[in-house]
Amino acid sequence: MGDPDEDLVWVAVPRRVLAGSGVARAADAVSDSQTSLPTGRLGGYHGDHSRIELRVDQAAISGDIFLRVNAEEIWVTSFRSAPGVTPAAGQDIAVTAQDRLRAIATARLLLEPDGAEYVLTLSLDGKLDGLPVLTPIRALMRHLGTAPRCLDLEVLCESSVPALPVLDRDGRELGLIEALGDAAFEVMSLEGRVDLPEAPQDGWSEKQLHTLMNDFARSDLARPGFAIRLLWLSRSNRANLQGVMFDTGDDLPRQGAAVFASAITDATAPALADRKLLQTAIHEIGHVLNLTHRFDRQVGRADSLSFMNYDWQYSGGSSAFWRKFGYCFDDDELSFLHHGHYHSLVPGGDVFGSANYWSGLATGYSPVLPEMRLPGWRLELLAPVNGPIFQLGQPVLLGLRLTNETGAESLLPQDVLDPKAGPLEIWISRESGGRGDPAEVFRPVTHRCAHQGAGEPLKLAHGATLEDNLNLTYGLSGFPFSEPGTYRITAYLHLGTEHAGSIARSETLRIRVMSPENKLEDRAALTLFEPRAGACIALGGSAAYENVVSDLMETAARLTGRKKTPHPVSVGIWRALGFHFDRQYLRFDGERFYKSARHAHEAAICRRHLNDRALDCLDPITKQATLRWAAEERQASDKQG
Repeated sequence: MGDPDEDLVWVAVPRRVLAGSGVARAADAVSDSQTSLPTGRLGGYHGDHSRIELRVDQAAISGDIFLRVNAEEIWVTSFRSAPGVTPAAGQDIAVTAQDRLRAIATARLLLEPDGAEYVLTLSLDGKLDGLPVLTPIRALMRHLGTAPRCLDLEVLCESSVPALPVLDRDGRELGLIEALGDAAFEVMSLEGRVDLPEAPQDGWSEKQLHTLMNDFARSDLARPGFAIRLLWLSRSNRANLQGVMFDTGDDLPRQGAAVFASAITDATAPALADRKLLQTAIHEIGHVLNLTHRFDRQVGRADSLSFMNYDWQYSGGSSAFWRKFGYCFDDDELSFLHHGHYHSLVPGGDVFGSANYWSGLATGYSPVLPEMRLPGWRLELLAPVNGPIFQLGQPVLLGLRLTNETGAESLLPQDVLDPKAGPLEIWISRESGGRGDPAEVFRPVTHRCAHQGAGEPLKLAHGATLEDNLNLTYGLSGFPFSEPGTYRITAYLHLGTEHAGSIARSETLRIRVMSPENKLEDRAALTLFEPRAGACIALGGSAAYENVVSDLMETAARLTGRKKTPHPVSVGIWRALGFHFDRQYLRFDGERFYKSARHAHEAAICRRHLNDRALDCLDPITKQATLRWAAEERQASDKQG
């Protein structure tokens, strides 16, 4: 043996390791640094003014920071590790953070074992909302559960509808709670009470359901949080509607959905009925969590076996879908549910469809289908009879016409011209200084999920046309025409998987929104560009907007004054409120259900202003439909009188 010093190996040991336990403690530290983190959810506190929540799996680590402000907890920042990083205890991990103001900063994250808990150290390199820069945030984190997130779920059932199904999957019970647990969520509360009376004779309308959502909500609708309301109902007043997700701006931003169970069972083979019911319930909850359809043109995954596909849209056919369906989400959806930015995911956060989560993973497919013109179909956008000119604040209604020029009769789904159901896209851009702003898709305040086989398909002969109208006044992103100027509007129509990648596209329609001519019009715009007013007009009224309805009526009367021809803004208001006053709503006062009476006097006032000349500010399709409705209601009122 030579010089003893030659056999020594010098190792750099951190000073904190040497303190207290000598070499034995150093050996323990080496062992701890190789310890894997527990998968699931961890939580802890930084002092008494902030809470930190972590989510860990084999692919990533992510988290959220919540501050306490005036005795309330407010989310301020989300962070996530880079793709390809395997989280481990004692490892310094690079993360990217984004706050509620969309500011971005990089940071370093370290988790060190401390008995059954973990010491978190997070150091931000840049300024984020209310958080320190280069000063470590430290918290003692404990394991809270294997599910990455918690979810409060309110289920409200119609009295005549059987309870949500529970399936037998290889000896394991699989219901709504289990399916959500497999995906990402520990369901903290599930209220399965029978609260709702039987549906109206013609089925539930979206206006009635919007009111019930507001009447029944037990959690705070005013702030984002993982709380969802699910209405389990019999049927809608639309024959092929199986589910709907509500996203009405400030009132119900991605916080509620309804499933029409009887409509599903009526259109589904008995052997598949329970499977379809469970899939639809998870599908609608997925929309509330900002997941889009897999067959959408932007996603381009009609080959998906996810909850978020339709069986009849599956590229292999409906039978193959159910034969292969595994009651799960796709990998990109799971990654989003586990580690997505808080505001992009949480009910009450960002608008539906705003998270481009499917383009972030290397899944081997193009996220956007190629666009090819579909021959034989002519799609047209129709301007108002008086021309493509709108007053500021005037509800923007356009006509829509589809003409079959294929040479043969074609079968079309009933909702083919409905932008709420998916096949129709409306893109809007504003012209600015010779160059237009980027076009944005218009997203309505409700999102419908329909079934192709429910109801009779539309038969459209060669040379025949199909007509409908569009209400573009207010959508998920607010008011698309909130400023004077020139706008460009284009419609795209997708006619099903047999035409995958093909579209019918309209010619671009240019409209002009005028500046206010006086203080009266300026003041009216302030009333009309309030989100609740926009949602009220978009929905054609709602009993949840009683104060807004009063303000709108006053505005319409003030704008018209003693003029013989109503102001165009007033016409749009009276049309929407005429529908509202003619409607009966099912209400709940905390103890009992009751049906509100129609407001016949107010409805008559609205209809009185909707004459042939006044309605020239509408497109020809909307004008004729409004005249027919007004005439029918007048006849009904005369008979009752």
